[in-house]
Amino acid sequence: MSSFDFLNKNWPALANKVQLAERYVFTDANAGIFKLGAFAEQLVNYVFEESCLIEGAFEETFANKIYEIFRVGIIDKNINDILYSLRVARNYAVHSDYNDTDRCFALLSIAHKLAIWFVNIYGEGCPIEDYVIPNKPDETESIIKQYTEKIEALELKLSNVTYSNKSPEEYREKAAAVVRQIKLNSSDKEIIKGIKKNAKYKCIFDFLYKSGEDIVIIDLDELERFGGIKFPMWSKKYSSNFWSNTYTRPHAHNWLIAGYDVVKVDDINNTVKFARRNKNCMGKIDVIEIEIEKNDSTDKKQVGLCKKRLPNTADFRRDVLQRINEMQGDYIDITSGDVHYSLGGGHGNDYRGAPCCNAMRSVMENGDIVLPGGPPSGQGSTLVIRYYKR
Repeated sequence: MSSFDFLNKNWPALANKVQLAERYVFTDANAGIFKLGAFAEQLVNYVFEESCLIEGAFEETFANKIYEIFRVGIIDKNINDILYSLRVARNYAVHSDYNDTDRCFALLSIAHKLAIWFVNIYGEGCPIEDYVIPNKPDETESIIKQYTEKIEALELKLSNVTYSNKSPEEYREKAAAVVRQIKLNSSDKEIIKGIKKNAKYKCIFDFLYKSGEDIVIIDLDELERFGGIKFPMWSKKYSSNFWSNTYTRPHAHNWLIAGYDVVKVDDINNTVKFARRNKNCMGKIDVIEIEIEKNDSTDKKQVGLCKKRLPNTADFRRDVLQRINEMQGDYIDITSGDVHYSLGGGHGNDYRGAPCCNAMRSVMENGDIVLPGGPPSGQGSTLVIRYYKR
C-alpha cells in the first residue's frame, strides 16, 4: 500500500512516478528525489493546461509555470514553497550525489500534501491525511523495473488527456477553500527552509556550472552586486570555515554539486578560487589556501585539510553521459569497471561499484539494454549496458 494510491484512478502516470520515488528511496535516494521533481513538473503541467492559462506569453519553463499559477492565485504560499522545494531538489539531484534518504522521505511527505491539494481541486477529492512511510519492499529491483515500464506506457496515454474549459477564476475559488485545510508541519517547514538556504547562494552554482573553466576566480563584491546576495560577516572573519569543502554546510553544496572545490580564499582582494574536479584529481588530498592580511604584510597558511575524495554517483553519471555523447556508431557498450577505475575508484574501502552501477542505470533511456553475463547482484565491475545514439 502507498499513501499515494488515491492518484491511481484518474492520474495513474502521476501515481507511478511518485510511487517509484517511494521505491527508490530504499536503494537510490538521489534517483527518488529526481522522480519527485518529475512528478511535480508533470502535475504543474496538468494544472497549467487544466486552468486554461495562456500559453506562449512567457518562456514555459517549470519555474515560470509555478510562478504563473502562483501569480493568478491558483496556489498559495505553502503550495508554492512545496513546488519550489521539489524543483530545486531535483536540480541538485541531476548534478550531484544527493543521496540523502532522510531528505527523500521529507520530500515525499510534502509531495503527498501537494497530491492531496491537487486531487481536491482537480479531481473527486480525498481525505486530508498525513503521509505514512512505506515499508521496505522485497525484490526492490524487479518492482522498480515494473513501475518504470508502467510509467513509459502511461506517459503515452497522458498526451491524450482531455482538459476542461474552466477558467482560472473558478479554480482560484476552489483552491482558496482547499489550501486552508492543508497545513505544513515542522518537518515540512524544515525541509523547505533547508532547500531555500542551499538555493540562497545558487548564483555560485550557476556561475561555476556554466563557466566550463578548470580554474575559476570569483570576485565576491561583484557576485554580491550581480547575484543579489549578501555574504555574512563570518564568511570573511572565519573564511576557512565558510568556504570549507564539506556537504555539512548547506551553502557549500552550490560549488560541490557544480563539480568544483575551493582551493584558495584571498581575504585581501576578497576573491575565492575554485578548481574543477576531474579524473586527474580524484582521490587526491585537497588543501585550501587562505591568504590573509597580518601585521601590514601578507601571510599565507594552509587550512581545511580534506579527506581523500572518491568519485560519487554524479561523477560517474557525468562520465557515462560524456561517453554516450561522444559515441561514433549507433550504440556504445559501457562497462562499469572501466568507468569506475578511470575516475579513481579503487579496491577495499575505495571501492565505489554500487554508485557507479546506479549512475549507469539512471541514464538509460528507451531501447538501452543491460547485456547478459553481468554480476548476479546487478552491482559489480562486469555490468555492461548498451546505450543507443540519442
